[in-house]
Formats: sequence, C-alpha cells, structure tokens
Amino acid sequence: IFKAIVQQQLLAFEKVTDSYKKKPGDSLSDQITKDIFGEYIQYNVSGELNSQSVSQATENAIKNQTLPKSSVSLKQIKLAKSTLANLKAYGNNMIVIQNALGKAVAGISTKKDQDKYLPALYNKMAVILAKQPVPTVVAQYHLNLINAYRDFAYSFKVMELQTTDPAKALLGVNSSKQAGEALFTNFSEIQRVIKSNKIQYLEKEPAYRWINEIENSIITTE
Repeated sequence: IFKAIVQQQLLAFEKVTDSYKKKPGDSLSDQITKDIFGEYIQYNVSGELNSQSVSQATENAIKNQTLPKSSVSLKQIKLAKSTLANLKAYGNNMIVIQNALGKAVAGISTKKDQDKYLPALYNKMAVILAKQPVPTVVAQYHLNLINAYRDFAYSFKVMELQTTDPAKALLGVNSSKQAGEALFTNFSEIQRVIKSNKIQYLEKEPAYRWINEIENSIITTE
C-alpha cells in the first residue's frame, strides 16, 4: 500500500513539474540531472535516497553517449610506393611536421588561448598529414594519426561545454585521452616499421633521434 501511495504521489508531482521530464532535446547533463532529481523526489516522499541508483544512472548515461569519430579513409590520403627511399623520406617529414606542431603548442601560454587555438592546430595537422606522400606499408597507421588529430580537435571543442553541459564536456575529456593514446600507438608502429626495414639516418637528419630512441626526440603535443 505504501509503495502504491509513493507511486501515486510521484505521478501527481510529475504533472506539476513537467519541466523535469526528459525531452528529446535534452543535453546529456540535463538527462543526468533529471535522473538524479527523480531519485531526490523519491527521497522526499519515502525518506530513502538510493545513492547507488543515482551513481548507476549517471554512469549509464555517460557510457551510452559517444562523440562522433573522424572517418577519413585511405582514398583521401596520398599513397606512395613502399621503397626504402620513400620510407626514409617519410620518417624525416613526419618528425619535421610533428616538431613544428609541438613548438606551436608550446607557444600557447594561457588556458583561454589553448581553448581557442588548439582545435585549429590539430585540425591543421590532420590536413597537412593528409597531403604527405605515405608509403603503403605505413598507410593505415598514418590514417589513424589523421583521424586521431581530428578527434583531438573535436574533443577540445566539446570540452568548452564545461559550463553549459559538463557531462558532455566529460565525454570530450575521455575522447581526447583516447586520441592521445591513438597518436602514441600509431607513431610507435610507424617507428617500428622504419626500424624493421633497417633504415639508417644520419645524425643531422630530423628522424635520427626518434629512430634511435634518443630522449626528447619529438616535441610532444601535451
């Protein structure tokens, strides 16, 4: 009987608080807030607050949401034959490009400027990489880098929602972490392929320190 009374009171309350009902246009934060509000109403009526239910609802809402991923394909990049000369030139080009990005990122000093310029820099990096001749043997890894930089850029834009939709901004944080991991993994794979082909670089060449795993061979983007 008590359960029926509680449900009846909840239904009555919902009728006068229509603004707390979920709607198709709700932001992720709105959805989570309304789930928590529903538990709070239960608490006011029954005196029992199910904190586990609140936590689970929040976790499920975030898990069920994902940010769109970049989908640049192999058809959209410039492929080259996998000769040793092409692979060696590719390694040098990649380090020159990566170091240029690292220096640009290092030159952004304030949080405000980071929010403004980082997405543009990462998108620009993706565009530059798409124009580079890529030996087919590393084409998939190169493609993964392009998509990771594009995802990085979008993640930073989403993180700007921290004041209006903090839950979605959290998705941006998770997405940027995944993009960062993808960058590290695919750069490592490219390095492995170059080394497995026993390509030698002179000390004056850009890729020398990277291929020989000398500390600080690449300026990081973080």
